This record gives sequence, structure tokens and C-alpha cells, in this order.
Amino acid sequence: MSNPAKLKRNSQSITSTPKPKKKKTSPVISPASCNIRVPSGHLIISDKYNDGHGIIPLLKDQINVIVESNLGQIDFYPSPNCGVVLLRENDLIDTTRWKEKLKKLMKSPLKVIILAEKTSTNDQYYDQLQTSAVIEFGMVLLPVFSSHDVVGYLAGLVNQESRPAHCNKFLVKKKPEPINEAVISTVKLLPSVGESKAKLLLNHFHSIAGIAHASLEELTGVIGSSSAAIVRNAFQRSS
Repeated sequence: MSNPAKLKRNSQSITSTPKPKKKKTSPVISPASCNIRVPSGHLIISDKYNDGHGIIPLLKDQINVIVESNLGQIDFYPSPNCGVVLLRENDLIDTTRWKEKLKKLMKSPLKVIILAEKTSTNDQYYDQLQTSAVIEFGMVLLPVFSSHDVVGYLAGLVNQESRPAHCNKFLVKKKPEPINEAVISTVKLLPSVGESKAKLLLNHFHSIAGIAHASLEELTGVIGSSSAAIVRNAFQRSS
């Protein structure tokens, strides 16, 4: 005769399933939080690019490179306050993954710059990234077409970030800088916004993030009630 208690225990062991383990995600970290020092004129680079034939040899011809591990979501540090993320063509196809990365980067205290590889076959994915990175999250997005472009941007950032404060155009405000044409073009993607309204919005709110967080009343004061309502609805749909 079967033992009911034993049958119950066997039934529980068959039907019970182990709890799935939580997937570990890479944090957004700053050099200070992981005791990484970024010397002036140097670039900290993730060891995942240390494959012997990638961009590191090209970088070493122009700037001083330090390879480190465990940099989290950031791929390059041109300074203690700036982090650069490189998205290759294959990365752009995985929309869910890079959107999660952008959300984590939004919480970072760093100035985050995204370099995205743009090709003749990934226009659709690049446009999606541009909408999310620039319009939704207010990040700096720069297209790159080759490893030489990546190296050029990184070397330029290192040289710029290592300048003294009185020479660094990012730290000294002498007069308003001309609005970047790429940013104007991005704002013009908004419905009911042309060249003149794009410039008005950027002159008043200073960035796409500023436009996105502006109230209906604030937008109305700049571009009128009709266009303001359309722009406000566009950002609400994308959030």
C-alpha cells in the first residue's frame, strides 16, 4: 500500500521548478567609483577591444591608451567626467538591448557620448537609435563609418578634455556657440517643426532634452499654441 505522505513529497518534487536566476547587468560606473584614474591626455579603454587587430593599435598612434577591465556599460573614458559608448552595426539591430543600455546610461553622472556605426544597410535601425538617444534621452549621438572615424573622435575628445579650463571650449562660456546643424536636423524631425521653429526651440531650451521636458505653456510661448500642442504630443507618444 502506498504511503500518502511519500506520494505528496514525490509530487512536489516533480512539479516544483527551480526559480530562474536573475540576469546580471553591467552597471554604469565612473572611474572614481572603481578606483580608475584617468591621467590627463590618456584614454581608458575596455579590454574587450584588446583583440590585437582592432582600434587600439590605431589609437596608440595618436594618443596614450590604458586598457582596463570591468568598465561596465562604458567603453571609453577620455576624462574622469566623460564616458563614450560604441555601438557597432550588429548592436543596432538588437533594439531591446541598446534601449536598456540607454536607460541605464541616463542615470549616470557622466557626460555620455554615443558613437554609432552607420552603414548603407542599417538606416532603419540608426534612425530608431537617433530618435531614442537624441529626442527621448537628450544624449549626444555621433555617426561613425569606419574604425578611423572612431579613433578620430576619441583622439579629439582626449585632446579637448585634457586642455586647461581657460582653453577648453566645453568649460568656458564666452559667447553662445552656433547651433549644431545635426541637432537642428533632428529637431526638424518633430511634426510641425521647420528650420526657423527648430532654431527658436533650441535657442530657448538649449537642448533636445530641454524641449522634451518643457511644458505646453513654455512651448506655446516660443512656437505658438498649435505647434506647441503637436510637439508636446509627439514627446508624450515616444515616452
